[in-house]
Amino acid sequence: MASDRQRVRSRPLEGGRVPRSALPLRTQGHEVVSAAGAVVPLRCVNWYGAHLRQSVPNGLDVQLVADFASTIARLGFNCVRLPFSLDNLHATEVPHADESLKANPQLRDRSPLGVFDAAVEGLTSAGLLVILNDHASSGGWCCSDSDGEGLWYTDAYPEPMWLEALGAMAARYRNNSLVVGFDLRNEIRRASGRVPSWGSGVAATDWAAA
Repeated sequence: MASDRQRVRSRPLEGGRVPRSALPLRTQGHEVVSAAGAVVPLRCVNWYGAHLRQSVPNGLDVQLVADFASTIARLGFNCVRLPFSLDNLHATEVPHADESLKANPQLRDRSPLGVFDAAVEGLTSAGLLVILNDHASSGGWCCSDSDGEGLWYTDAYPEPMWLEALGAMAARYRNNSLVVGFDLRNEIRRASGRVPSWGSGVAATDWAAA
């Protein structure tokens, strides 16, 4: 017979957005659960763009950050995966900011990471969960067999720089309780002659040991 604790874990939270009282989230087997053990269904959407050479999330030329957040919530999503590139952490200005941030002129003088901050703040202020996503090292579209981005590190960003970047992003948002997860790398795959492995013990390719 299932225990009361097991029954609580099998009962999903009701409603759309995840209340702060449910945080922090954790995993239990294949499920994401609340602090009390209730199953938390994640209904996520991807807001891409900051990982591209434009360095900011798509659509900020036509709509306010707050409008994006309210629309996402209104459509029934409770979670946003927000991609970035490691280039974002080092760039000091947004390329062609007058164009890419046309609808958000208050952000034009910010760095790419400053605009990313605004996106995170806008989403979480609307009660949405955010999952950070290290999409690529160098800004650009994923994916090709020759882009050099198949592993978690690249020639431009060796593993120590990747780890430093992950730590910096985690520290940056650690006090925002609605930033609940980190997708450590997008689509580990074969590229530029490098083939990833799992549990092989080969440090240069073993994603399980990274």
